This record gives sequence, C-alpha cells and structure tokens, in this order.
Amino acid sequence: MKTKVIFRKFKYTESIIAIFPELTYPGFTSSKSLCMDYMHVGQHGESCYSTIMKITYPAVYPEYTDLFMELRNKEGYNLEIVTKKEYEKSLTII
Repeated sequence: MKTKVIFRKFKYTESIIAIFPELTYPGFTSSKSLCMDYMHVGQHGESCYSTIMKITYPAVYPEYTDLFMELRNKEGYNLEIVTKKEYEKSLTII
C-alpha cells in the first residue's frame, strides 16, 4: 500500500517538508486537522494541515529528491507523490 505524500517548501527558510495528509503522529493528538510530517532535521513530527499549507508552497522534483530518497530508503516508505490540489480533490470525490 502506498502512502500519500505532499512535498512543500517553507516560504522564508526554503526548507523542504514532506506532509503525510492521511497519517497522524503516533502518541500525539488524533485531531482530524493534524497530520504527520517529516524533515531532514527533526524528522517525524505533526502539523496542522491547513496551517502548513499556508506557510509553504509546492516543492518541485529537484528540490525534494534528497528527502524522497531518505523516506524511501532509510524510513521504508512506499510513496505516492500527490499535490495539495490532487489530495483535496480526492476528498470531494467520496
């Protein structure tokens, strides 16, 4: 089974973050507005989906390659890369 991931870039620091919109961080709040995230520094964490989307913008392939490889090779994820628009559109289909 593939895990959906959205790669974003912070507006001010230009750091890349991977957002897992369908996952929550184990042991944290199970609020529907929160989702798991991952960065090189700090690694797994939890973000408010709507807030993280406001303070970031889409990352393009060359920008997120290193983070993608780390998630796949080190963390063992089988990833399905989606955009914010694709993910949110999939929610309205149901």
